[in-house]
Amino acid sequence: MMATFKLVVDDKVKFYEIEIIREVDNTLVLQLKHFNHDLTGWEKQNETEDFPLKLITKNKVEFEGLTFERLSSRNMIVSVIVEDNQGKTETLVFNYTKE
Repeated sequence: MMATFKLVVDDKVKFYEIEIIREVDNTLVLQLKHFNHDLTGWEKQNETEDFPLKLITKNKVEFEGLTFERLSSRNMIVSVIVEDNQGKTETLVFNYTKE
């Protein structure tokens, strides 16, 4: 499975992501790469951000540091734990509504 994500702030693209979920060693891993607005990469050429699968329930798929949760037939949230340059972490929550 593959997906793309684009973060837009004040009508300007901040970054893009390309994501895949694939089977590795009999489990699933979500892997992604980030790109600036000009498509320069964040990760080194052969590196990805990897999120191994932790849990799947009826309405939630939880990877290490990244969770997708179905709230209703039209609403979903994605929570991701991010770390800054000083090692401080915070959880970002993205709310999605199907039109």
